[in-house]
Amino acid sequence: MDSASKAHPFMLKDWGFSVLEVISIDENIDASHRLMGALFIFAGKFNNLVLTLAPQSRLNSDAGPQLRELAKKVNLKIVVLGNEQLPFEHEFVEVFKTPEEAVKKVKSTVIFKKIAKEFADVTPFKSSALNLLSIMNEPDVTFARLEEEIASEPLLIARVLQTANSAYFMRRNKVEDIGQALAYLGLDGFKQVLVSLIFQNLATKYFADQKDRLRHSDAVSYIAIKLAERKIRDTVTLSKVRVAGLLHDIGALALQYCYPEDYKKAQEFQKNQNVSIIDAERKIFGINHCELGARLCLEWGLPPYLMECAKLHHNQSCETNKNIIEPIIIANSFMNIEVEGLVNNDYKQLLPEYCPDRNAGENEAKIEVQSFLYAQWKNFQQSAQAENPQGN
Repeated sequence: MDSASKAHPFMLKDWGFSVLEVISIDENIDASHRLMGALFIFAGKFNNLVLTLAPQSRLNSDAGPQLRELAKKVNLKIVVLGNEQLPFEHEFVEVFKTPEEAVKKVKSTVIFKKIAKEFADVTPFKSSALNLLSIMNEPDVTFARLEEEIASEPLLIARVLQTANSAYFMRRNKVEDIGQALAYLGLDGFKQVLVSLIFQNLATKYFADQKDRLRHSDAVSYIAIKLAERKIRDTVTLSKVRVAGLLHDIGALALQYCYPEDYKKAQEFQKNQNVSIIDAERKIFGINHCELGARLCLEWGLPPYLMECAKLHHNQSCETNKNIIEPIIIANSFMNIEVEGLVNNDYKQLLPEYCPDRNAGENEAKIEVQSFLYAQWKNFQQSAQAENPQGN
């Protein structure tokens, strides 16, 4: 061991989010090495440690028991290039090939746990709407059970009836009580009303400062419905398109709400490097809003199509729930590329299927549908202006 390594037998890198990387530079690390004692000290200050062994470093077998004890105190990951650097059983710890892979795994876990906890404590996720949604996932649920559950919630009843009678749910006849709403909407339609209420609560109480992203979500929902109407007329499916359009960016909304300053860094990285928001988020957080949104939908017990939409809306195609998710993929990409000037996947290969003229050539069909998208964006702007002339 030379004098430099005696003074500094390891290097440190703080990755943020309480993640510290400890980089060993000595050749042989045994149980008495200064690095081992330092790791236990760092475990008292950081929740997550990544131990990276430089190519020349090797842990001795007697270091294994100490690392096992360390792993009980802190979330520990180890980075090595070869198994010979770990000459002992190490089933107690995850091993990675690069620090970036280890840090990404740690960051994504830390961030998801914080966001899940944050929203487990907020009002909409203690609400009767979410409880009802959970009950509706039971295989033997009945209308009578749901009426009984909601009977003592006059405010929720009023909100459900208001939402069920709104233009978004395209009811031809007014529904005046919960029994009629359940019979008229059906279980599937009633779920969409409850999910819509949950999102409205979140948007009003927690995401109100994110006006641009909420406007984006409203626009995607509006344009996706108009596009979907060119292929389908089923009102339940169209209401799912509406709700999925509103919630497709739930991961981004949650990230920005819980980590506002770090999200600004992601947006700056996106702009400066001219990359997609997916790449920028992964750089800063180790997870992107699509992955996070899907996990949140699963955590909250939302319908599976919402989880799929949150996960896939930046893809170029989807295999399941195509009638719901594909219009949102197109509308989201259109907004990103054509309106917001952001990097996203090309969506034009999906357009011909939505051209009403089945005899049109591929290029002609693409032009027709893209013109339709621009027209719907203009209609959305006019509708939004009419509803909110003051621009608040």
